[in-house]
Amino acid sequence: ANPAIAALDGAVIEGGLFFSGRLSLLGYNMAGALATVAYSFVLTWLILYGVSNIPRMNFRLNREEESVGSDVTNMGEQAFHIGITKPRRATHDYFADGDNDTDD
Repeated sequence: ANPAIAALDGAVIEGGLFFSGRLSLLGYNMAGALATVAYSFVLTWLILYGVSNIPRMNFRLNREEESVGSDVTNMGEQAFHIGITKPRRATHDYFADGDNDTDD
């Protein structure tokens, strides 16, 4: 912050990176930013690791489901009807309402 602007409110600013030339302040800020990134990475990894160990909770589809598409394998619906003749029934019943008929 500019010391002249801060002085309008009666505040006194000593230094800063641009006004004092102390590069150590930049180092402190970089250390804080890197600590935040490391903290976020570790907690995200722990959450994903914990969720991946829940039975029937997968982050990736198997090869067959990837080739068919997740909209077809998870919900029994097809988002785009381009070159595919008939979608397959859902392999999971997460959103099943009793009507998995895809012959609309």
